[in-house]
Amino acid sequence: MGTDNVNWTIRAEEPADVGAISEVVRSAFGDDETPCLVELIRDRDESLVSLVALSDGKVIGHVMVSPITLAGRSDQFGGAAPLSVVPLRQRTGVGSALMLAMIDACRALGLKGLFLLGSPAYYPRFGFTRSHIGNDYDATDAFMHLSLEPGCIEALVGDATYVSAFAESGA
Repeated sequence: MGTDNVNWTIRAEEPADVGAISEVVRSAFGDDETPCLVELIRDRDESLVSLVALSDGKVIGHVMVSPITLAGRSDQFGGAAPLSVVPLRQRTGVGSALMLAMIDACRALGLKGLFLLGSPAYYPRFGFTRSHIGNDYDATDAFMHLSLEPGCIEALVGDATYVSAFAESGA
């Protein structure tokens, strides 16, 4: 799954990337809670998709998707979080390339839709819109969804629940 660019390559996370991913997430978010979240999701085998962006063999970006549960639904949905790019490579297209590769990977897995908690100024460029679904964080504008199967989220009601690592990590 290699999305190539002059400056980076995107591929699935490999075991040798784990330490570098933690450093990328820490540098992007400036905290210890967010790398802990990524580690908990990975350690519990709850990652559906985990992609890295590499430049000169070094991890410069990462994105992960874990399951989202919607009350009363057996369809499979994903929660995209977190998207991380080292500060020196932010605003260079790495994050956008990771998002597009992640969306493609989720479609290939047969996920019905994606949810995320993020900037309403950034994520609509990928098709995310403010979600009417409730969430663990009581977020409004920042909680968004993307239907990967047309119309599959719009008629839903209820709350989206992230995997337990989100509450446990403090992120």
